[in-house]
Amino acid sequence: TFPSLRGLHKILWVKFSAEQRGIRFFCDKPLFETALGTYLADRTGDFDAVAPITRDGRIQPLCAVYAKSCAEILLRQIQKGNYRLTAALRAIRTVYIPLSQTAFPDRLLTNINTPADYRRLLQLYAPGASFDESEKTAGPAL
Repeated sequence: TFPSLRGLHKILWVKFSAEQRGIRFFCDKPLFETALGTYLADRTGDFDAVAPITRDGRIQPLCAVYAKSCAEILLRQIQKGNYRLTAALRAIRTVYIPLSQTAFPDRLLTNINTPADYRRLLQLYAPGASFDESEKTAGPAL
């Protein structure tokens, strides 16, 4: 989406030195673990990005590691009106890491966008926890 691509571009352009890399993931992935981020970052080598792939074949560009060198390519993509992060991954030197070839479960990349998604997550991973629609906060930490 546009905010994702624009945000990633700004982070890489403003916050990172030429040698730095950063992992980009969003708060709608509450089960994400630091160990997976470290695992991905350790596999960058000569690549500009490292992106995980779930067992059902979905590329996860919102939980990928990006080098600052990606910033100019992302800007060109924004200027062309192409805001898809998967297209950005195809335009840069990317290594894809199938989670099926690691010990990491796909659940670490579970995406939560709605109250219904959150209730399902609680039922699966926090049995007995409650969800109050009237609360202003997201509920218990997982």
